[in-house]
Amino acid sequence: MPSIPPPLRLACAPALTLLLAACGGGGEAERTAVARSQDRAVALSATPAAARERPQALASVGAKELFDWAAWKYPDLLGGSYIDYPAPIPYEGKLFTVRYVPGRNAYMGLDNTNQVYVLAPFTSGLQGYGPLSVFEPMIRADSCNVYPGSCGGTTTPPGPLNGCTMPAAQALTIGNRLVARYETTGEVAATSDLQFVVEAADTFEGQAAVRTQSTITQVATVSGTQQTSTTTSRSYDQVAAGGFVASLGDDGETSFGAFRTSSRTVYNPASLNSEHGLALGQSFSKRVSGTSTTTSTGQPAQTSSFDTTQVFTYEARETITVRGRSYDTCRYREASPVVAGAYNLNWVIFGKGLSVRNRAFEGSTVTSETELVSGTFNGAPL
Repeated sequence: MPSIPPPLRLACAPALTLLLAACGGGGEAERTAVARSQDRAVALSATPAAARERPQALASVGAKELFDWAAWKYPDLLGGSYIDYPAPIPYEGKLFTVRYVPGRNAYMGLDNTNQVYVLAPFTSGLQGYGPLSVFEPMIRADSCNVYPGSCGGTTTPPGPLNGCTMPAAQALTIGNRLVARYETTGEVAATSDLQFVVEAADTFEGQAAVRTQSTITQVATVSGTQQTSTTTSRSYDQVAAGGFVASLGDDGETSFGAFRTSSRTVYNPASLNSEHGLALGQSFSKRVSGTSTTTSTGQPAQTSSFDTTQVFTYEARETITVRGRSYDTCRYREASPVVAGAYNLNWVIFGKGLSVRNRAFEGSTVTSETELVSGTFNGAPL
């Protein structure tokens, strides 16, 4: 089904608080050119916004963290008791920090330019594996497994609300309404119109919740042809301790010409928008798990489980200009450890949590950009 641009996926979430959340659920269906062009962004956003969060165990990633992670990830090749060389070893004009694993006859090295090397029976000589930066998102994402007990629980936010979004009680006030337009440039040109409202008290899977509804109409131009899709989504959320929002799940429908799909996603366990508990400069891994059931035109219902991890970093508090308007924003970096070198930068309005600019990157290349064109919240301009 057509993919929803990441900032709009955010806006569908309860009271604009959940970065890269999804409207209308997921599921595999017949793909359009629009969907294919946005697959990488969907991979980064993973699944609708709720999850089991794990506070980041690592303040920084260096040789030790690399070696520890590699031993955990590949125990049959690099695991076991080890010897860390007490000083860097010079070799071919470089200095190498080295760990030796006697039981595997394996050496792991990180040189003074942060390039990763392994010398072991399976490498057929000294083998380079690229820069440490390629592995860092994976190391951070797995840190709570590599260092058990270091993350302080599975649902505890890394800190109190950081001011980047609304407190839950304000966000989930019945009657809150957002109207916004976004434009996407890059691999695909698209305009997306969003209407979002906090509707009423409700129940979801037997639990009390607040129901929100959003409708997104997206017009994309593909090979000179306009394609229109409409998604209506309902999210079910709770006010959690500390002003965070706990998401239980969502359901929705998408139409694209004669094609229709409906879905229902249940998060297990329900989770917080804990990325808004990050302090400036801090990172943590957010784990998203649950089940999704999708029914598409001409196809039987399909139920699948998901369990994904996304790394959030609160990079900066900065003022930016978007379409001639100035916004006080929080800048987040959002990356999936399974998509090497790919990440999103998302600028959200301080105090509201609404995305005003989202850039998708592959390495240093911007592959797409989505910006807020105009919008109102409860009738007031954003």
